[in-house]
Amino acid sequence: MRMLRSVAAVVLLVLAACGDDGVSPFQMQQVARAQATWEAQQLTYYTVEARLACFCPSELGQWHELTVANDSIIAARRVEPGEGAPAAPPQWFATVDEVFQRVRAWNGSMRGNRFEAEFDAVTGLPLQVNLITSPDIADGGAVYYYRALKPGLVSLGVSP
Repeated sequence: MRMLRSVAAVVLLVLAACGDDGVSPFQMQQVARAQATWEAQQLTYYTVEARLACFCPSELGQWHELTVANDSIIAARRVEPGEGAPAAPPQWFATVDEVFQRVRAWNGSMRGNRFEAEFDAVTGLPLQVNLITSPDIADGGAVYYYRALKPGLVSLGVSP
């Protein structure tokens, strides 16, 4: 009987460590560390390449270079020219800060939501953020991809 109680206590501790809906405190700490690293750069102007995989227009699946100023996307252009989908409008994408906000809100937005994320260790840039819905929702998630960060000249209070 004592062994059964010990096993039950361990199972409860493991479940409690997962947090609500399967997102662990460790995952949220990972997000907080990456976001702090990102914010420490004090980037007010940068370009980054991004694409989005979701139940959305196919243009978003193409790599685009986003120009961001004061946390607003001011331009988007396709990186890989060629035939196919035209460039997507800038408002269809998310800035890096907006993706951090979405990750933090995702867990509490609906029961069963979870996420997987990979961040650049030096810049905190989210390289891949997979927002996963509960299994009973077919088209609610999204995967954000970022690469090729180029900080502008207006970071850390330094001007040209």
